[in-house]
Amino acid sequence: RPMAKSICQGMCCDDVRECAGKTFYIAAGFLGAVMVGVVLQLGIAGITGGGIYALRVIENFLIMTVITIFAFYQFDCWRCADSQQRQAWSHINDDGNKRIFVWITNGWISIIVHLVTSLMMIKIVDENYDFNLATFAQEQLEKAKQEKEARLRTSREQREEREL
Repeated sequence: RPMAKSICQGMCCDDVRECAGKTFYIAAGFLGAVMVGVVLQLGIAGITGGGIYALRVIENFLIMTVITIFAFYQFDCWRCADSQQRQAWSHINDDGNKRIFVWITNGWISIIVHLVTSLMMIKIVDENYDFNLATFAQEQLEKAKQEKEARLRTSREQREEREL
């Protein structure tokens, strides 16, 4: 039985299944990246204090690295603009898109400024902040330990009373 024609047949896929598979992986990757980014940027992954600043710098560095590779690496792309328009710099005839190069440069300068300000913030973050997750977790562990000791003491006392 012949397969139905794909919308993008001849462009990137040969059949509907291949097109659906690629679309699924692209959508899942995009949604996953957005969810991970939101979790990391809001600090709701259990990381608080100075660690959130370091994590944000690392995440921004990785994102800027991907963008930079895309702007400097030449490859065939059926959906992208012509390589001369999307290349930040061309080593062959100096015909790159200088506007993209300027934006890439601004992005890396922003990463450096973010790194410097994050290093300053790490030094001034109050680790005894009431809503610090690490402090809260430590307090909960101590509370659970005290409750366990109290239960053990109570059961030991009850056992001694029964023996008498």
